[in-house]
Amino acid sequence: MDRLVDGEEEVIERDGETVAVRRRPCDARLLLFFLKRLEDRRSSHAALERAVVLRGLDRRTAAAQNAYNPPDAEKLSNGRDALRKELMALHKQYGVGNEG
Repeated sequence: MDRLVDGEEEVIERDGETVAVRRRPCDARLLLFFLKRLEDRRSSHAALERAVVLRGLDRRTAAAQNAYNPPDAEKLSNGRDALRKELMALHKQYGVGNEG
């Protein structure tokens, strides 16, 4: 990152002595590499955020579906028939509604 921002330090020597130090701007390949990496990180971060949001929605949807499971029509019909039979048996046994 330092090389990208500050460039590269170039030391110029003559006869074993440092004559000058200058900064060379960063290489275009380094800049392109950095930008590509930044783009990859952004897209992976966005994908992670999307996955977290979708997982939360899936959990809420599953919780909502499990909160109320209506019985199917066959079970309702069988339950009503059993209740009718039981009520008819009680009616016959105790004579509820009969005049005698």
